[in-house]
Amino acid sequence: MADGIAMHATKVVYLPPRLSLPHLCWLACLLCLPLTASGDVIYSLATNLLHENDGTVQALNTGFAEHNFVTASDDGRFVVFSSPDPATGNGIIPSSDIYSYDRVARTTRRVVDHTSTVDGAFNTFQFLPTTATLSPDKQLLAYGVGLTTRQGMANPSRGVTLAVARASDGVIVGNPAGTNPVSDGLQAAFVGLDWDPGGTSFVTPSYVTVLSALGSPVDLPAIVRFTLQGNGTWTQTPLTTPAYFNNVLPPQARTYIYPALSPSGAGLAFFSLFWPDVIGGSQPVTARLVVANSDGSNPTVVFTFNPGLYPAGLSWSRDGTRLIVAFANQTNVGTGLLPSASLSTAVVRTIDINNGDIASLAGIDAGYFPAAADPLTTQADNTLCFPFPVGNNVIPLCL
Repeated sequence: MADGIAMHATKVVYLPPRLSLPHLCWLACLLCLPLTASGDVIYSLATNLLHENDGTVQALNTGFAEHNFVTASDDGRFVVFSSPDPATGNGIIPSSDIYSYDRVARTTRRVVDHTSTVDGAFNTFQFLPTTATLSPDKQLLAYGVGLTTRQGMANPSRGVTLAVARASDGVIVGNPAGTNPVSDGLQAAFVGLDWDPGGTSFVTPSYVTVLSALGSPVDLPAIVRFTLQGNGTWTQTPLTTPAYFNNVLPPQARTYIYPALSPSGAGLAFFSLFWPDVIGGSQPVTARLVVANSDGSNPTVVFTFNPGLYPAGLSWSRDGTRLIVAFANQTNVGTGLLPSASLSTAVVRTIDINNGDIASLAGIDAGYFPAAADPLTTQADNTLCFPFPVGNNVIPLCL
């Protein structure tokens, strides 16, 4: 046992390129109900939003030059991402808006509008969304957003909040985590968000209070399920337990990021992060890829990454047989290692949950924020079609 999670004999694989593949540490596959359509991958790379299908990669022309925290709707038709406003030239750092790109109509629509502002006391306010995801019926958009405040351009402080909005117009209809933003020093809150297939709950990292090794309360990010109740309120159920070890110097911690539910909703995958120096960042993080039941029980470590590799996205394939992961070098600013991935070094890999094989995806090497999406096809008359489930079959629906 390590960190309260089952671990098993590890086959270590060292590779010479700029990023080495993770150590393989596999025990058993997590069974889940497969879907008929296996799906493919949408992901970000530099200024592009890209779509891979059977090894062929094409750009999705959204009209924007930056695509952050990409997610795909259950049918693969809609791609949600955030992108910053244009710079105004007045020294204010732009906020980012949330957009939905329709792969059939080939149109982009802004769902949530954020604007950086300055108040009378010269305090600046900047809004940066984390993951935003459409509900299975596409009626709701759940998303996290970080609010950074500065005194002019100095002394930045960051809080976070979680919102549920109508997908049609972006009007907020719920704040499941409460109305008071909390500090997010580890930049993990709501980084990764996934709806249950039933559409009544979703999982995302959120801060919970735990007791440290010396018995003092501390707030750390856990994987939490937010469930909608009949009266319109949301309940919170932690699925993982973070830890803070202040009985050693420097203090250490275990936190969680990027949860993803299997297509059937029976399985849950996420990254567990171990921080050898959670305050000073003098030592690199060690990330583990964990698979568990959807309630967080029976967690099993399936990969342990080399220290200094940081998660940059996680998704299940549409047929439920693979995990699609992105990881990169941990950001290093010279004075310490930050809780973030250096996206210019990010790569995408896949693991087959039936045999534990790690492989590259055909046509994809570099990239981040991968999301599984069913392939769209083009007919001879250029009509666009996408898979539509009918009972146990999938038929092409063409528009």
